[in-house]
Amino acid sequence: GLEWVGDNLLLAIEDESSIIYSLSPEIGEILDRQKFAKNADIEDIAWANDKAWVLQSNGAIYEVTSPFTEKSVSIKYNFPNKKKRDLEAIVVSEDGAYIYTFCKSCEWDKKTKEASIYRFDLGVKAYEEVALKTLKASEIRTILKLKEQTSLKMEPAAVALHPIENKYYILSSTGKWLLITDTAFTAKEIYELNPNIFKQPEGLTFDPNGNMYV
Repeated sequence: GLEWVGDNLLLAIEDESSIIYSLSPEIGEILDRQKFAKNADIEDIAWANDKAWVLQSNGAIYEVTSPFTEKSVSIKYNFPNKKKRDLEAIVVSEDGAYIYTFCKSCEWDKKTKEASIYRFDLGVKAYEEVALKTLKASEIRTILKLKEQTSLKMEPAAVALHPIENKYYILSSTGKWLLITDTAFTAKEIYELNPNIFKQPEGLTFDPNGNMYV
């Protein structure tokens, strides 16, 4: 997971441990690190209200205040559905009021044909019970006029909001595609990723100038 903060701060997580890293945007060197919870399957990170928000694969969100300081505290908010699930992507809404989380593989979706999106209210710090929207491969094919045989597995791994275009970029590692949507998550463009370059892309963010980091 990747998240750009401010002018020159690049945050990252990896799924082997509950650690937030500060990386050098120029060379990728680890500059600092902060453990925020017991080791868990951590998938993605976002930044809102001067705090880090970290997604666990079961949909739980950790609110981490003052990372990289001795005063750092984390609070865990659970996902509303207890069924089998795997969520891998998190992003802050364009107005900063919500966090969106994305199913990669959730029991209530139609396997790889659908991916539910859930909304976490940053005001009350709780999930809404019902999915906000479901990304459907069939609808994306229709909107973008893709051929039916086009491989399009709905398994989002990372999401980022473009700071200039105000569009969401949704990345799939298994499907090796990059989907661009409007703020209502209506598909606008899609691009295939070269698997020789992007072997397992699972983190995505933009700097203030619109440069993409994967």
